[in-house]
Order: sequence, then structure tokens, then C-alpha cells
Amino acid sequence: PSRPSKKIHNFGKRSNSIRRNPSAPVIKRNWLYKQDSTGMKLWKKRWFVLSDLCLFYYREPHIRVLLSSNLCCIFSLS
Repeated sequence: PSRPSKKIHNFGKRSNSIRRNPSAPVIKRNWLYKQDSTGMKLWKKRWFVLSDLCLFYYREPHIRVLLSSNLCCIFSLS
């Protein structure tokens, strides 16, 4: 018998990624570490770009093959 997958969703994976608008201004870009999607306690260094209310990440800053994207909710309280 096979085990059920522990993954809850696959939003943001390459097949479902939001495409980055190259003319949108970049708010922040830098290296970050993200936990491996296999559920193991492995951390991978990725190049993240925050732009157009979305967080995009790549293997390297000079390689523009998108690994994933996630829509960001940004709130302003006054």
C-alpha cells in the first residue's frame, strides 16, 4: 500500500507560478534560505525577489529560470 502524500498544496510551484513582470519595480532582492520541500530538515540557498506584491525565487541571481512564486499579502495599518 502506498502512503498518502504529506504535501498540502502546490501553489507557487513551477507549473503554477505567477510570471514576473520585468517592468515592475523590485522592492527587495537578496539571498535567503528556504526549507526543502521534501519535509527533510534541509535548507537551500535561493535568490529571492520581492516585486509586484509577489515573492519570486531562483537558484542564482543571474539565472532567470523561476523556481517558484508566492503571492504576498501586504497590509498597512494607520
